[in-house]
Amino acid sequence: HKRVDTFVRPTEFAALVLRSPDGARLRIYYLTIDQDGIGRMSPLTEPARADVRAGWRIEIALHNHSFHPGQPPLDGVIAPSEADAQFAVNLAAEAGLQSAWITNGLHTSRIPASAFGLFIAP
Repeated sequence: HKRVDTFVRPTEFAALVLRSPDGARLRIYYLTIDQDGIGRMSPLTEPARADVRAGWRIEIALHNHSFHPGQPPLDGVIAPSEADAQFAVNLAAEAGLQSAWITNGLHTSRIPASAFGLFIAP
């Protein structure tokens, strides 16, 4: 809230949560941007893919859907956008993503990789 007044404009974040090969440790990669839409995800995915090659497992892809002042239809929807669904499907296929979470800060949808096949492309 200190960076961006959410009552003025939205901000977004994405994170990847990885579990170590021995299951005892977590590693979190976090990316935020002071605008609506993350855009390029490679700052998260490149180091995570390197970890996957070293035996780590991507447990969770977490992303927020902000509230949009003056645009009530967009406010805090916790369903995946088409871009979110495509990202989850691709990361599951390429790196074994286990679950995609979308939060608005109050509620969170948790979608297991086993349900990614239910995403419907327009």
